[in-house]
Amino acid sequence: SLLAFPLLLLLQPTVEAALVILQFAASGGLIAAGVIVLVATTAVFAFLAGRVFPEKKFGGRFVFFPVQPRPQDGALSALQWFAVSQGDWEDANWQAETDSFVRSHFLLFADYSDRCRWFFAVELGVSAALGVISGLAQKQTVECNTAAWAVVMVLAPYAAAMIFLRPHESRLNLSF
Repeated sequence: SLLAFPLLLLLQPTVEAALVILQFAASGGLIAAGVIVLVATTAVFAFLAGRVFPEKKFGGRFVFFPVQPRPQDGALSALQWFAVSQGDWEDANWQAETDSFVRSHFLLFADYSDRCRWFFAVELGVSAALGVISGLAQKQTVECNTAAWAVVMVLAPYAAAMIFLRPHESRLNLSF
């Protein structure tokens, strides 16, 4: 979604900057700022994970309506099959007098199917891990090869999970 993508892009440099500040800070104020950024980032992640990912707190349901390409429609049908969602999220127990769970938390699972609605947590974890690696790589004692292998160790399982789990609700989202 348009909102989740910037969050994933901003998490890595935020974690990296906080670690760089902690490594090279000359004053107590800068060290405190780095610690505050890391603690706040961890607290927000823990809050979101506790609010959305436990099964008993989750109030949404994914309704499938798969699009099948029709050869008689040609390229337009194939494009629809690739880009259109295979379903949509709706509230499981929505009542008019309550807030919509799906509307309130859509950012966290909108791009995923019911098989892997928790995959946003994986993507945040990968982004944070890459931030840690690049932040620690700024120190002269960390070799480039070590940092490169650490990145491979994070991205290889992530790529395998993307291929085997196919967590996204549309094939287009899986591609990007």
